[in-house]
Amino acid sequence: MNKLKLSSITIFLFGPLARLVAKLLSQLVFKTFSNWKIIDQDNVPKKGSCIFIANHLHEIDPPLVLASIPRQTRPMAKNELFQIPFIGWYFRAYGAFPVKRFSADSKTLLLAKKIIKSGKPILMFPEGTRSKDGGLKKAYPGAAMLAMLSECSIVPVAIIGTKTLTKKKMIKGFLTNKKPVLTIKFGKPFYISADKVDAKAAREGTEVMMKKLANILPKSYQGEYQK
Repeated sequence: MNKLKLSSITIFLFGPLARLVAKLLSQLVFKTFSNWKIIDQDNVPKKGSCIFIANHLHEIDPPLVLASIPRQTRPMAKNELFQIPFIGWYFRAYGAFPVKRFSADSKTLLLAKKIIKSGKPILMFPEGTRSKDGGLKKAYPGAAMLAMLSECSIVPVAIIGTKTLTKKKMIKGFLTNKKPVLTIKFGKPFYISADKVDAKAAREGTEVMMKKLANILPKSYQGEYQK
């Protein structure tokens, strides 16, 4: 296969058209099988880079948030997802970049910083994994560190209603007109600043960041960051 043909196939599978298809498919699914609500979407910056941070309850959370953001956004996703048929294509189509969970992945941090410096937003889940009880878990400092190094804003995103979601519930809800309510709420953008960007500043910034996220979540979702 010549290079031109290979390049054409790559663009078709993972280029702008693929991103559009992935987003439209997501939106179709959520509009059809759920009562999908988006609150305070005006808080999303219309241009420039930012970091969207969200709580994490269910495997459906990344596509739900991406479908709710009215801008092309590149998500950070765990390595394993890229190996799953269709799911791997979906994340690649969105321009996702892999991260090794529970480790200091400096290569991913550098790539994320490069994306932000190019003026594009990214999506991160600071808890690193799904919450088993629905409440916020202690977050890792990567998102706060990245925000300080890149000097970009953070936009908190509350995900409500996905914790007990199943395919069966979505199909049953569609058939009985009792669709599960899935809510995405955007908080106001904010900045984290520090005189010196180091591990201590990242820990303190993470605390500030997660409390901002907790503020737009119901009390039962606030977990470790409940007032």
